[in-house]
Amino acid sequence: MNLKLINHYVYSGFLLICCCLSVKCEEDIFANPVAKQILKLSKAADIKAFMNQNVDPCDDFYTYACGSWHAINPAQYNRNINTDKFQSLTKGIEGRLKELLLKKKTGNGDVEDKIKDFFASCQNAYLDTTKYRSSLAKIYKEFGEFSALKTEDQLKNTSSEWWSTVAKIQHKFGRSIILSLYILDDLKDKSKTMPYIGPPEFEMTQGAFNMVHNIQEDRIRKYMKLYLNMTAEDAAVSAKNVMTFENNLTWGATDVRLGKSVEELLTLYNTTDLMEKYNDLFDVKQYLEIVLGTRDLPEQIYVYDESYLEGLYDVFNTTDDELVEDYILWLFLDEFIVDFTYSNMLPECIDKSKKYFGKFVDHAIYNQYRSKEAEAEIYELWDDIKSTLKHNFETEKYYWIAPKTRQEAVKKLNNMNLTINSYDSDNFVELFKNLDIDPANYVLNVKNILEHAESLRENKLEKKTEEDTQVLSFTPVYNILENQIKIPVALLQPRYIWDPIYPKAIQYGTLGYLIAHEMIHGFDDEGRNYDANGKAFNWWDEKSAYEFESRRKCFIEQYHNYTYDGKRLPKSGLQSENIADNGGVNIAYNAYERWLSKRKVVESDVEKNDTLPRLPFNNRQLFFVSFAQLWCEDILSVFRSSFANGDIHAPGIFRVIGSLSNSREFSWLFKCDKKTTSNMNPPKKCEIY
Repeated sequence: MNLKLINHYVYSGFLLICCCLSVKCEEDIFANPVAKQILKLSKAADIKAFMNQNVDPCDDFYTYACGSWHAINPAQYNRNINTDKFQSLTKGIEGRLKELLLKKKTGNGDVEDKIKDFFASCQNAYLDTTKYRSSLAKIYKEFGEFSALKTEDQLKNTSSEWWSTVAKIQHKFGRSIILSLYILDDLKDKSKTMPYIGPPEFEMTQGAFNMVHNIQEDRIRKYMKLYLNMTAEDAAVSAKNVMTFENNLTWGATDVRLGKSVEELLTLYNTTDLMEKYNDLFDVKQYLEIVLGTRDLPEQIYVYDESYLEGLYDVFNTTDDELVEDYILWLFLDEFIVDFTYSNMLPECIDKSKKYFGKFVDHAIYNQYRSKEAEAEIYELWDDIKSTLKHNFETEKYYWIAPKTRQEAVKKLNNMNLTINSYDSDNFVELFKNLDIDPANYVLNVKNILEHAESLRENKLEKKTEEDTQVLSFTPVYNILENQIKIPVALLQPRYIWDPIYPKAIQYGTLGYLIAHEMIHGFDDEGRNYDANGKAFNWWDEKSAYEFESRRKCFIEQYHNYTYDGKRLPKSGLQSENIADNGGVNIAYNAYERWLSKRKVVESDVEKNDTLPRLPFNNRQLFFVSFAQLWCEDILSVFRSSFANGDIHAPGIFRVIGSLSNSREFSWLFKCDKKTTSNMNPPKKCEIY
């Protein structure tokens, strides 16, 4: 191929991809063999660009697959402190959403117009900061005043009934502060619901309080000064107090790394007994009545992570009432804060629109690139992955699990289902018909959205449906109580991670692995404690359970021995993510091999054809490179310890090295087993699935 023709392909490919990433692309465009070849060449160039082929894949496969990622997608202080593969999905969704938001309104008051008005109100918060400050003050003053802004008389009259304030906020706005109260299915009896009281979801885990803590504290200080008109000194002291108080709260919660199951963390109380036990801490009865909006309280209640409630005694005994009030007010007010300067006003407002209209955004954006062919391939892939795991359970692949327990595993697997989160059944017109949005008042709009969400559930003793105010996910999610995997539509954006045009090796190595990973969560150290219907039930025989624990301990030691940023990874009893990573890549590869065997019947050259041009590996090697490149990332060095300590997932490098060093198939394919010594082929391997 001459240079002129190469340039033609590159230029054509650039135009083709730009077109298809910016607008809805006609699928017929890719029926053309030349267009298909251009896309394959582009994907091959993309894969090759991130690699460092000077590295021996048997020494460090992560650096072999991702060694140039940091040069192309560097983490930066003034932009992203970390970069990873899934951020491209974020940018894709944001680009499509930006296009939608900047279109003219239809003028008929539909949901699309409401989200555009909300987007405009966010921008107006920047353009009219006086009105924005006034709206912020009005919204939080309903619940008190910051100590730095109080008069002496107000300071003397500070209330100690913190529980009353947080209860009112949760009842009216659905936001949990210090305590959370949820109505969920009873883990032991799916035919009824139960209230669960426990800690809220904290922004930072116990291990993340260092550099990330400092960034958050600086952010709070900045906005207390800017929007609340505090002096620089008062803002600094108040911000420090808020973060210190949250730090103290989180240390009372059970560390997730201990690996305790949900069932182990639950304590069932008669409601009257709970009132009596914690009477000196807070008025349990009034708290429940305010949150639930009724005096007809349930007879029983679950306490989740009781050590957290017990720890609150020390926290409140050593904290002034004024500081508790500051914390509550800030966490409430933070819901209404927009983090922007002029330069990032647009992306911030796009992000807020995405947050508060999450389901509608998913639905509307997905319809821009929806493909029946792609959906069919997803469900076909699901069937392949599912049948592969089922085959493993039904044969002696998992010989260490007793036959009867494997039969129970098959029952659970058969009952597991997968859905694409397209929200087709949601009636958005009906859902948002009573929601008023003012294009000139962002704070009022957020208030209306939160109140509207709570108004949809008049009986607070009913289970809450999935919120529309959500952070959109970009990877599949397994719901342990529903025994269901949900695929976010953002992941299905064509030509980002996968595409029907790409080789099946890529499809199985990326999307197939992600699905298998979530499937394994149904059988990991937490999921194995639930049956086919999501009910807490021990269906494992004693000998198989013992063997599982022995194998889990192998993973504990393996990952603890990895060094990251000069320190060993924290030792964690919770191994669900490592089990799912290892099992996920094994199952996905097994499924790919089964697909190859079936395909050879009708396509003898399938192994040769299922590759990309100009890449130095075969189809099976392409599977493992595709898997590895899912976890390419760059993190600023000063934040690496925070990320490692604050995330139950291993850092990207060890999601790759940890899983593949346990894979015999990987070792054979890259001939690591032929080497005298190889980091990627250790003599001891950990394996569960």
